[in-house]
Amino acid sequence: MQSEESWSRKLSMLQVLESGPKSHYLLYSIILFKVVFTVSGFMALFIANYIFSSLKSVNDIGAGTAILLIFLIIWGITGVSGYLTFLIVSGKFPTLK
Repeated sequence: MQSEESWSRKLSMLQVLESGPKSHYLLYSIILFKVVFTVSGFMALFIANYIFSSLKSVNDIGAGTAILLIFLIIWGITGVSGYLTFLIVSGKFPTLK
């Protein structure tokens, strides 16, 4: 079952489509925003995989490498799942109040 928030987002996109040709630019920018962050999520996962596979031993990684890997994995998962755009715009996780 979809939440009220997802229904309101879909309704607002439909209202943008029905409101005229100038509002199509807003819809195009939203789509471009989501595509860019989804692609960046895939790139972050690719980079994290490359760094992890180039390590000689997992026991000997530094703090900076570990933090970078954690950041890239979180960025990648949220980017691919579609929540990264929401996090960037709102600045918080959807479940936190």
